[in-house]
Amino acid sequence: MSLPSSEPLPDDIHELPPARQRHLRRMPRAASPAEWEILLESLLNLTRPTLEFFLLALLGTVVSGAALYFNEPLLLIVALVLLPFTNPVFNLALYPASRKLGFALKSLISLIVPIILSLGAGMLVGWFAPETAFDQLALTTFNVPWWPNLAAVAGSAFFCSLILIRQDRLPRLAGAILSYEIFLPLTLAGFGLIVGAPAFWPGASLTALLHLAVALLAATLAFIVIGFAPKTLFGWSLSLFPVVLTLLFLTAATLLSGQIVLPWESKALTPTPTEAIALVEETDLPTATLAPTETPPISTATLQPTVTQTVTPEWTATPSATPTLEPTVVYGVIVAENGAIVREEPSTTALVVSYVNDGDLVTLIGQYLSGNTLWYQVETEYGEVGWMLGSLIQTPTPTPSPTPGE
Repeated sequence: MSLPSSEPLPDDIHELPPARQRHLRRMPRAASPAEWEILLESLLNLTRPTLEFFLLALLGTVVSGAALYFNEPLLLIVALVLLPFTNPVFNLALYPASRKLGFALKSLISLIVPIILSLGAGMLVGWFAPETAFDQLALTTFNVPWWPNLAAVAGSAFFCSLILIRQDRLPRLAGAILSYEIFLPLTLAGFGLIVGAPAFWPGASLTALLHLAVALLAATLAFIVIGFAPKTLFGWSLSLFPVVLTLLFLTAATLLSGQIVLPWESKALTPTPTEAIALVEETDLPTATLAPTETPPISTATLQPTVTQTVTPEWTATPSATPTLEPTVVYGVIVAENGAIVREEPSTTALVVSYVNDGDLVTLIGQYLSGNTLWYQVETEYGEVGWMLGSLIQTPTPTPSPTPGE
């Protein structure tokens, strides 16, 4: 009678001794093939969507829409707390290593649900409150790719992948960043689709999809680095799919960014009476008083008895100092609480030069009237020169030119 040389491994990693579990989670590369499969299976089960995921997605998107409707930052914070951890992103990131199509399809379908809910919440806000500006929520950067947002998404996804493996739990606090960066732009896109802001909703949609692709890319890279590299050539080709998506969405969003008009910018295009200001002011200088003098008549000799020539009295003014025109720098203050765009030309389709925040001081260089819309050429505090809508700049009251004293 022969005894088995080894004890069979359990199907669940939690049935292993705690010390062995910690060792596998710290060093997945050192695990045996059977242990590697058990650890991978536990990660797939941990990140698969549950009923809680769909309930939190519904509640979170409803509160997100309410935050836009009421322009209330507190509701936005509540929405971030309620939005679910993006389990499907990490489940899909494991697909090149697991090659389990069933898990991948379920995760893909589950990811589409909060995407549709987020779009729907924004569309409802645009339908019932198209005039809302949501200028208290600081969501301006979600209509174009912005490197701090991309860095936050990549860092959060990489960190969450480490926590999933090492601690066997969902890092909801770090995952809130992903929910914020992925689902909030979709809510804005739904709003822009209804209010009809030119190119705004495609820009916000592409930004959300770009954030999603970057999160998937960072999670895939993290799993490969930790020890869940694909075992086949087909698996490696699948791992390149997030790279392709990231480049595709980044290119499309960048090309579209120069054509985006923010909702509050499009409202500013409505013809309104504007008062042009002089960008060069006169400096008051002391002027000499005009001193009129009377010239007495000059007697002349009589050439003929019937003809006499006289000079009538006339006023002669002494030379006076001429007012000197000296250029005075004129500043403007940005009055768009959600920020504004500086463009290369006075057109809403011109390329974007920079962004300015509410309260920023800009130097007014020139002005241009396009139809009934006033544009100012400005220079930002960083030396960037471009054009802005005049309705988004508060200018000083024009001062009357000096007049000569009488």
